[in-house]
Amino acid sequence: MRMWNAKNAFLAIVGLLGAGLFVVVIMRGPSAPPVPKKVSVDRVSRPGGYLGSAACRECHSAIYQTYQQHPMAQSMAPVGTAPEIEDYRNGTEFQRPKSRRYRVERTAEGVFHHESGLSIGGETIYDQKVPVHFAVGSGRRGRSYLSQQDGTLLVSAISWYSAEKRWDLSPGYKPAKHQRFERVATARCLECHAGRIAYQGTPTTDLVQQYEAAPFVEFGIGCERCHGPGESHVARHRDERGGVTDPIVNPAKLKPFRRDAVCNQCHLQGAGHQLRVGRRYHDFRPGDHLGENWTLFVMGTGVGQGGGTTAISHVEQMQSSACYRESEGKLGCASCHDPHSVPEESQRREHFNGRCASCHAQTGCSLPLSERQAAPSQGSCIDCHMPRLSAADVPHTVQTDHRLLRTPQLPVVTPDGNAPVEPDAAVEPRVFDAHVAPIAEWEVQRAKGLMLAEVIQAGGGKPLVDQAEQLLNAARAVRADDVEMLDALAFIRLNQGETVAAVEHWQRALELDSQRQGPLDALATYFQSQGNDAEAAKYLQRLIKILPWRADLHFRYSQILERQGKTKHALEAAQIAYRRDPSRPAVCRLLLRLHNTLGNSLEADTIRRKLRQLEGR
Repeated sequence: MRMWNAKNAFLAIVGLLGAGLFVVVIMRGPSAPPVPKKVSVDRVSRPGGYLGSAACRECHSAIYQTYQQHPMAQSMAPVGTAPEIEDYRNGTEFQRPKSRRYRVERTAEGVFHHESGLSIGGETIYDQKVPVHFAVGSGRRGRSYLSQQDGTLLVSAISWYSAEKRWDLSPGYKPAKHQRFERVATARCLECHAGRIAYQGTPTTDLVQQYEAAPFVEFGIGCERCHGPGESHVARHRDERGGVTDPIVNPAKLKPFRRDAVCNQCHLQGAGHQLRVGRRYHDFRPGDHLGENWTLFVMGTGVGQGGGTTAISHVEQMQSSACYRESEGKLGCASCHDPHSVPEESQRREHFNGRCASCHAQTGCSLPLSERQAAPSQGSCIDCHMPRLSAADVPHTVQTDHRLLRTPQLPVVTPDGNAPVEPDAAVEPRVFDAHVAPIAEWEVQRAKGLMLAEVIQAGGGKPLVDQAEQLLNAARAVRADDVEMLDALAFIRLNQGETVAAVEHWQRALELDSQRQGPLDALATYFQSQGNDAEAAKYLQRLIKILPWRADLHFRYSQILERQGKTKHALEAAQIAYRRDPSRPAVCRLLLRLHNTLGNSLEADTIRRKLRQLEGR
């Protein structure tokens, strides 16, 4: 079976900050896999020893100062202190679609994002005001924003796009229906936009992580992200420990695949990935292979037949080039990009031409000088051979084509201004770097099975149920009590109509991890559908303690309390649901019933009016 349109299936459920891409992965299943020896793989602890980039300044002041101007050093900041590249005075409102108006507001109290629901006559039904606390991105292409709520970091529906100097919906948000202010900033996203993160307790593999009140120990991507923890390095030089091997990593001295992994840890998204057993995203250390931390699948180049590209596919594009293949590993990211500085725009052409000439000085360009100097390249190697393509997954932005084509292909632009990305049905997904960092077959099966289960859970993979089951069962022959696989198999059993087996899998998963969010949610839904409100309430109460910002949980809990005759408590829960998401007619209908039951006529009239406006749009 061939793989069709791609980009990490689970991101379709929660979105990925900066590039919310929907990926559906269909992979060849195992054929009569051998039953390997069972193993137990526990959480693998990686040594710490991080000091922060300021500790590097004493000895490396020149590089430190230069790097502060690099986009990576400016990848995250408190919204109040981030350099203001946005326009907070003009064009701060937009409507997408006509029934919703968005507004950005900067006051002495902070920055706030608004969503207003509009009636068919243009009246405001509600105006939800959400504080945003962190700015994500250097601003070269744009910025997204995070709101910190109840220990969770959530992505705002509003982003700034620098090229067009405008506010608009964030990447991955559809105008008519989206997650509003409840879209989770995933750990993978945050680990690539922040230097170091302060988790509450030990990070899990759950979708939603919990963070300390000050969630970022270091905001921008710092020195240690590329060179490794600095504590032992600093101690060695301060104490003059002769003969002790310096533990700091110089990526330029690593073998090609380990060198490139330093960049690829964030600049390679692939067609889908799963963390290796016992690993978390922050476990990567410079000098690792990517495959030591996660199983990552790649396919194609991310450039479709129409010329559109996806935001994070530079690695696949570069590796497809003749330059990369013929260099036998010598060509890498740092061959062209200085990791400590970015050339000024006036120096850009000279800088990159020089990088090209380091390999092509003897052959040079075959075009006559007059053609080389003509538009659009105007003497620039990269403007000719690495044109900018429309980024189909991030609005109002372009991406550089890293395929290094001898004869570049111009994109076919659609009426909406984007170049489409069509899947290449002839390309099979493969495990990235498998030839240099081989992964056990059972764990590859586990990763494939989990990704297919995510597609099924998202409602897009009915034909994949049997294949996902086969893959996961093969992996469970090695690792039976794997919480993630139990959760995934439960959804598969549910799709097969085996409800009792699904419930057993979820209950077993909670025996292993009592805080696991997926099984708690699924069991609450199941028992509520069976009319067992008492049992459903137990799971909902546990889940609300973990995820108190989720409006739908309070709504569901209110429904149960209403049926149990606990009207006042039901009203309290429904009011929380309404404050957190005033856009849902179902919440208004519930509030209306509860106010009527309690004889709150004035409140009922107000809700009735809002409900008419919501339903009349």
